[in-house]
Amino acid sequence: NEEWFTVQPFVARFASSRLDATQPDAAARIHSRAVSWLRSHGLAELAVEQALIAGDDAAVAEILEENHLAWIREGRSRMCLEWTEALPEGTLLQRPRLAAAASVAATLVGQGTIARRRFLQMVDQARAEGCPGIDSYVDALDSMIRSGAVEGDVGRAISHGRHAVELSEQAVDEVRVAALAGYAQALYFGGEDADAWECASRAIEHPNAEHRPLGHAFARSTLALIAIERQRLPLARTHLERARAALGSIGSTRGWLGAQATTASGCLLAAEGELAAAERELATAEVLFRDEVSSLHHVWVLLLLARVRCRRGRIREGGADLAAGQSELADLADPGRIRALADDVAEEIETTRGRATAGEVIGRPSRAEVVVLRLLATDLSTTEIAEHLHLSPNTVRSHIRAVYRKLGVSNRADAVARADALGLLN
Repeated sequence: NEEWFTVQPFVARFASSRLDATQPDAAARIHSRAVSWLRSHGLAELAVEQALIAGDDAAVAEILEENHLAWIREGRSRMCLEWTEALPEGTLLQRPRLAAAASVAATLVGQGTIARRRFLQMVDQARAEGCPGIDSYVDALDSMIRSGAVEGDVGRAISHGRHAVELSEQAVDEVRVAALAGYAQALYFGGEDADAWECASRAIEHPNAEHRPLGHAFARSTLALIAIERQRLPLARTHLERARAALGSIGSTRGWLGAQATTASGCLLAAEGELAAAERELATAEVLFRDEVSSLHHVWVLLLLARVRCRRGRIREGGADLAAGQSELADLADPGRIRALADDVAEEIETTRGRATAGEVIGRPSRAEVVVLRLLATDLSTTEIAEHLHLSPNTVRSHIRAVYRKLGVSNRADAVARADALGLLN
């Protein structure tokens, strides 16, 4: 039974300096022995740290190759990515399995499109050069991540997804759940909901789906989205809760897959009429999906956010989201169903804007009514507005009725939209 001891930093620095002075080559040998000992005792992460200190790239690459899949499944994609990025490009070209795994890790961490593309280019180069490390596993990972990330071309993503699933069924079961999940979402963006449902269902029905939380959560999020489209909201809630539980079990709620689940949550809340909560969820997903370059997922959530804000009467904010989404949409080769979504949102915003500016305004709200009106544009309830203004709820309700009458509207969203159009919210 080995015991661990803590060495005070100043003692460690002194010992290290003395060792360097008396035996300059000893430190590297000690770190190398530590790598071997740690690996033999199942302490792979500590072994990588020692190998990095020793400058032993071969050992780092070997340990990463042995453990990357388990670490990624455990939610440690950022760690895998950082260690892989510390390796020379030549090492990755000789070990394309690591480059493919790093492309997956970069995607899962979020905001990693540039890194993902760089690693996938290494896989392409290794394949072109006939590297012996290219095998079915590498090809399956490569096709799986190209499908799930979509990269602005839904048609190609569907093709990659189909190939990934075929490879996983033939020889690479380790990635089958993730491959099915990526393919399902590509089909969803292609408007093929029935096939997407069948594919995602196969993913969660895999015997080991529960032990592959990332692919499991990905598939559940897509099932939730399709269930919302079919107006099966309780079922959508079930899939969404299972997706979030899977991600929560490995601490991955804030990454790229977390953004998928958060987007599905925003869509579900909007379908349930909880527009304020839907806006909060979609605004969170928008931040998580932001990247250095245009992406289909970011366009998607911008358009969903624009629609919810429009329905809350916040036309200017919704219009700004729509414009941002349309700008990025122009960079996508084949956005699938997202183009129709953009057209629908644009039409809805224009209709709402027209309705807000039409009709007779009976009178301008008083200063007190304008204060209440501006708070109607927030998430606060009537009771919360009263508390915020130190008024009674009855007084606030009286102000709200007066605002509705003067603006010629009958509900909160229309009041906010009319006020926005008239510049009363500025």
